[in-house]
Amino acid sequence: MTLKDLPQTSASAGAPTPQPIAREASLAAAAGEAFVFALPMIEMAAVRRNTLGRTGPQNSLSHQRGLIDHRARWVTTPNNDTLYSIAWLDLT
Repeated sequence: MTLKDLPQTSASAGAPTPQPIAREASLAAAAGEAFVFALPMIEMAAVRRNTLGRTGPQNSLSHQRGLIDHRARWVTTPNNDTLYSIAWLDLT
C-alpha cells in the first residue's frame, strides 16, 4: 500500500483549512485563566512536598532557627531578614 492508495480527505484534496478564530481564542483564554488559578496551588504543593520531610510531621509547628540566604530554595523567593515558621494542618 502506498500513499496514493489512501483515501483523500478534504484538507488533502486542496480545500482550504479552517482559520483558528473564536473557538481557539477562547480556548487559549481559558487555558490562561486556568494557569493563573492553579499556579498558587501548584507552588504550595511543591513547598509542602519539600518541607514536610525535614520540618516534621503534619499538624505540627516548625520554626526556622536562623536567617536564610539566597541559596535557600524551599520558598520561591525567600527574605533574608525573616525567620520563618511553617505548619501544614489537616483541616478535614
